[in-house]
Amino acid sequence: MPHYRYLLPLALGLLLPAHLSQLPTTVSIVALSLLALATVNLSWGRICCCFLLGFLLSCARLEQRVAAQLPLPLEGRDLTLEIGVVELPHRAEDRVRFHAIVDGVEVDDPALRRAAAGLEGRRLRLSWRAAPQLRPGQRWRLTARLRRPRGLANPGGFDYQAWLLARGIAASGYVRAERANTLLEEAPPDLIDRARLLLDTKLFAGRDAELTGILRALLIGDKSAVSQTQWDTLHRTGTTHLMAISGLHIGLVAVLAFLCARRCLALTPLHSRLRAVRAIPGLCSLVCAATYAAISGFSIPTQRAFTLVLIVNLAYLLGRRCSPFYLLSCAAVLVLAGNPLASTQHGFWLSFGAVFFLLFCFAFTRSDRGKLSALARSQAAVFCGMAIILPALGVAVSLSSPLANIIAVPVMSLIVIPLLFLSAVLVWVNAYLSALAFDLAYFCLSKLWGLLAWLSEFDSLYTRALPPLWLTVVALLGVMLLLARAPLRLRWVGLSLMLIFLGPQPVRPEQVKIVVLDVGQGLAVVIRTRNHSLVYDVGARFGDNFDIGSRVLAPYLLRQGVDRLSLLAISHADNDHAGGLAGLAKSIAFEVLAYNDVEASPAKRTSCVAGRRWRFDDVRLRVLWPQAEKVVGVRNNASCVIVLEVGEFQMLLAGDIERSVEHILLAEGRLPRDIEVLVAPHHGSRTSSSRRFVRHLAPQHVVFSAGYKNPYRHPADEVLGRYLDVGSRAWNTAADGAITIEVSADGGVAVSAERRQNPKPWYSRRD
Repeated sequence: MPHYRYLLPLALGLLLPAHLSQLPTTVSIVALSLLALATVNLSWGRICCCFLLGFLLSCARLEQRVAAQLPLPLEGRDLTLEIGVVELPHRAEDRVRFHAIVDGVEVDDPALRRAAAGLEGRRLRLSWRAAPQLRPGQRWRLTARLRRPRGLANPGGFDYQAWLLARGIAASGYVRAERANTLLEEAPPDLIDRARLLLDTKLFAGRDAELTGILRALLIGDKSAVSQTQWDTLHRTGTTHLMAISGLHIGLVAVLAFLCARRCLALTPLHSRLRAVRAIPGLCSLVCAATYAAISGFSIPTQRAFTLVLIVNLAYLLGRRCSPFYLLSCAAVLVLAGNPLASTQHGFWLSFGAVFFLLFCFAFTRSDRGKLSALARSQAAVFCGMAIILPALGVAVSLSSPLANIIAVPVMSLIVIPLLFLSAVLVWVNAYLSALAFDLAYFCLSKLWGLLAWLSEFDSLYTRALPPLWLTVVALLGVMLLLARAPLRLRWVGLSLMLIFLGPQPVRPEQVKIVVLDVGQGLAVVIRTRNHSLVYDVGARFGDNFDIGSRVLAPYLLRQGVDRLSLLAISHADNDHAGGLAGLAKSIAFEVLAYNDVEASPAKRTSCVAGRRWRFDDVRLRVLWPQAEKVVGVRNNASCVIVLEVGEFQMLLAGDIERSVEHILLAEGRLPRDIEVLVAPHHGSRTSSSRRFVRHLAPQHVVFSAGYKNPYRHPADEVLGRYLDVGSRAWNTAADGAITIEVSADGGVAVSAERRQNPKPWYSRRD
């Protein structure tokens, strides 16, 4: 009988530290340890000991990851590094992104040498504009500017810092364009990188067909050639897991290797004579799965899958008959023990959740209706489980995914991936046969892609506001009742619990809620009333595959249960304010677009000029600038300036206006006095926030929307000083994360910062 009573507390202890606001103090750890030791002879005391063992191990590992980050004194400095290139570099647009291990650091300041020594042996994530040909195994001497792992901090948003730390990255940065950058050594890469490089060169060099990037991602784990349009298609059809290396592919390799080895052994006389020969299929399965995981880069999803394959094969080799749920629990414990940040990644919950519901579906029922019926039941089980887990993670559910997967899973598992593996093996034998297998895999994928592209055209994404934890747990119990071999009345109960979870549950703020999102060097403001949602500016676009509108703003709105805006106002056409418009429009509809850039705007655009007014519930909006005849001009000074009023509360959204426009607004008496909140014009630039402007407004709170360590040094020290001189409390998204302003009907205001409201153990203590 598996000891679940010890295994589950151990898993819970391993999982907990990454979700605390801060790690426990040494005194707390000692006290808990003494308490556990005092009760170790009791049955419940041993359970507590298991929990504490996992908790302490995870705390120690997490503290180690946090301490391994770039030392603070080295941040933002030009450093001379000796580095070794590891893994395959990824070329994206005009630059190359690559991982490197630090061999040495040179600094001129003696006070920094000790900190620099702490960087040796750490992994870096670097980008290099106009880089030379980079290969694994190369050693370079170069100048780079680094910063600690850092991400945007928004309510419920993606934590890029945790993502970097989970992958053991101590710093990110870019290589400076210096003549002194020198290639020191062209050493041969290690065996795995050499295999990846050979496959990349032999199979993918010179192939620029539309779907080649997906096959490249499937074989060597490089997703850089998959376009954003292709990712959108996969997301809308719920097939993302099929087009990138996932547990399904690692498991498929393991099963194919096991079956092939066992079939080959069955043809030899050794099969019946030597009992030890029984271990060969399991060993082959392990070796093949490990090789594929390593060639694909051993990413976190492949680590999870390989851990499960390892445990299953060990049980087989030892002749142990264990419950599948016990093996799954052991795999979860090993993953959490190896990576204390694993549970902060969506893939952890999705992969283990999918396997759990598959096991649950088939563990309590038996069916002799054939393989097609089993495939349909498996897709139904995974869909029901994911329909709860995905919304709980703030991710949309594709309603077309059961149909897409019931076709795509067999095609990818039985045709495309085996052909791709065959092509990879034949690279070492015969180039012609390898190319033939590759072309067949591409042909089958292209036919499947036509179906997926057609399905993606339907508006079949279901989104809902982030549910409370208790509701998610209740809904998951409902799924288990629905899938289990239970009386019909209990299945109806399970279905009812699922429908309660999936039903419309709009989140209506009791007060007016204004959130200045953390979007780096840019601006995006969300205003929510009881019945309306408004947005002012949409952040920047950073390339073909990343913009604030689709990656930050739209996910935030969807997590709040908002899929339609009553008003979208764009201050002006600069990238850091308007670049995310197209990305936002893919997911969020809007009734009115107030935007003065005629060329870049949709047909339903209306101008945002002085005198225009809107009212949404208790919120009144008045446009102060620009005047209709002055819309065309310098982009910054053409910014749409809006006063937001709720009762006696006043807030000014000033875009990027500069001193000349500030003086006009003051001279014409348009600006309100002694306001509650100001979003500082032009991110706190020296060209804005004149002394007269600041003294006239005298805001209680001033919000600077700026990027961390931005090159413009916004907000300027003298500008910040002017606001502090008039008694304003300053907030900066670079240090504080998203700023939330809650306004009551009578104008009362409460302001909070995301990094202070929801701190993480890996946040810098300066934040």
